[in-house]
Amino acid sequence: MGDDAKLVTCGADNAVYVRNPTSGEVEHSFTETHGDAVNVLCVAPNGGDKFVTGSDDCSVKLFSFDGTKIAGEFEKNVTRFSLPVRALAWSTDGTFLAAGGEDSMVKVVDMSDNSIAMELPHRGKCIKSVSFDPKGEFLSACDDAGVLTVWALKTITKKDGGDDDDDDENAEDDTHKSSIEPGDSVMSATVAPVT
Repeated sequence: MGDDAKLVTCGADNAVYVRNPTSGEVEHSFTETHGDAVNVLCVAPNGGDKFVTGSDDCSVKLFSFDGTKIAGEFEKNVTRFSLPVRALAWSTDGTFLAAGGEDSMVKVVDMSDNSIAMELPHRGKCIKSVSFDPKGEFLSACDDAGVLTVWALKTITKKDGGDDDDDDENAEDDTHKSSIEPGDSVMSATVAPVT
């Protein structure tokens, strides 16, 4: 833990607190940014100089840490939902943010310009968690009933009934390939599979 390490917490008091991780002392707080309980926060990968929060006020907000400022600052509104936000996850490279909540929708936001890259409907009532796979090919979400759904984030092409070796001299032509397109659900299960 370095000298510039911070502990960030949130809760039902509408506030986000930046604390000293050793003493627990509050160094800075954002009490006016959200209008209702802050349910979830997620620190960005690759250095953790930014974090996002999701709230009962149906919004996702971005904050940043900067050594020249007191301890961080509100940067921008990322996206809004029609109901409270319950789950957030950054992609491994920090390019995308997944957000979900009580309106049964998962949004994938391109963090470079705040555009919605994908809106992924979920059959359950409330999204409780979201997660990107390490390669950035899939996104999973679990709802309050334990239903796990996995979506493709990239086009995935595979040959029917064979291996994926394109160098094989006897490989069949492209007419025998099937593909999964971005946004396609590739799995839905009531119990998470054992891997």
